[in-house]
Amino acid sequence: MALTSLVFFLGYLGGLALCVIRGPIWGLYTYVAVFYLHPPSRWWGMYLPGIRWSLLAAAVTLVCVLARRQGSSRPPFTQSGIVVAFIAYVVWMWIQTPFVISGEHVTGTVLFTKYVLLIYLIYVLIDSPERLRDFLLAHVVGCFYLGWLVYTAPEGGGRLEGVGGPGIDDANTMSMHFGTGVVVAAVLLLTEKKWRFWLTLAAIPFMLNGMVQGGSRGAFLGLVAGGLTLFWLKPPAYRKQFYAFAALGLLLFGYLANDVFLERLSTLGAVTSEEKELDQSAYSRIVVIKAQWEMFFDYPLGAGHAGTTVLSPQYIPAEYLTRSSPNSTPVRASHNTFMSVVVDQGIVGIVILVALLTAVCRTVGDVTKRSGQSQEFWAYGSAIAAALMVAAVAGQFAPYLKAEVQIWMLALLVSAKSMVAHRIEHARESSSARPRVLASQSALEP
Repeated sequence: MALTSLVFFLGYLGGLALCVIRGPIWGLYTYVAVFYLHPPSRWWGMYLPGIRWSLLAAAVTLVCVLARRQGSSRPPFTQSGIVVAFIAYVVWMWIQTPFVISGEHVTGTVLFTKYVLLIYLIYVLIDSPERLRDFLLAHVVGCFYLGWLVYTAPEGGGRLEGVGGPGIDDANTMSMHFGTGVVVAAVLLLTEKKWRFWLTLAAIPFMLNGMVQGGSRGAFLGLVAGGLTLFWLKPPAYRKQFYAFAALGLLLFGYLANDVFLERLSTLGAVTSEEKELDQSAYSRIVVIKAQWEMFFDYPLGAGHAGTTVLSPQYIPAEYLTRSSPNSTPVRASHNTFMSVVVDQGIVGIVILVALLTAVCRTVGDVTKRSGQSQEFWAYGSAIAAALMVAAVAGQFAPYLKAEVQIWMLALLVSAKSMVAHRIEHARESSSARPRVLASQSALEP
């Protein structure tokens, strides 16, 4: 067994042991570590047993949570509008199962059911501002590791593929994932000191380089949108630092940008310019979206998970279809998260998605400008909102419906809102108890 394999195996066992002995939070961190390290994607993984590392870590964590779960003053898990909308989406996927045409639907439904459990675990375990900060930092550290893999990968002259872990191994998704890490790191630079600050500062160049090597135009636009979100939601106490770090970030990104990345960005102007033509990749997305609307009108209740891929040979011209292997049927997958919901879950899915986005917007306000919490907590809420904005905008150019980082951020948003609600309730109880104390003291006076 290679030394790296042995270190991972011992670390994994150690994380599960700490989960059982010290507390379930260690199981959650083990799960996040496995997501980034992902043995099946690394050369050293061949020396390890072929087990479901993430699933086992999540299962052990869930058992420990249920075993240690006691009465809590936090709002119930299902009180959040975000959670209700997400569960409704999953329930609708199960209802669709008998009549959809996609053979991938059950697989997708099971995955989203697992995501409900993941949101629950994060909600239960991230129960303080310190743990919220630590989870965001773990995300940055994981992106730092992936950025290092990108930095040390052999140069191929094009967009870098196959470096990320589960679900983030293609260039577009990897770039989007890095984008969420960049906006989170930008906030941690404002709030943290000492080793957390320096670790975050060291990670940012590697994440930006990962985005450049991925060459995703959608992820770049998502990063811009995430930066604007931070500009709008930033706490007043960090205004000057924000401007200074933003300027340094722009300079660093400009330094790292290579010719391939800049050439791809230049095609963004083709959407509005009459003198430029859209490249084949950009124009094909327009063709796919037009076909997806036709699919929706033919299947208003949804074609099932990955429905665009199944229906594409019937609706999309052959020149825009691709083969995954020489003997496979030419197909085309969705390239837009919203349109994926339109085709896969139909009218009901659209309604649930709108409800989810509405709940997210309201909750973002509750954990930032309306939170009444410390400036650091406000900043953490801004980081979560900016990361979700990165995924939402980038998702208009690629299908990120299953991207797990979105699930993390939704769960953190729900957890942050519960902290605000708990603080408000605690303050209300304290204020109501004070008059009773004063009344008791008056009754004792002669």
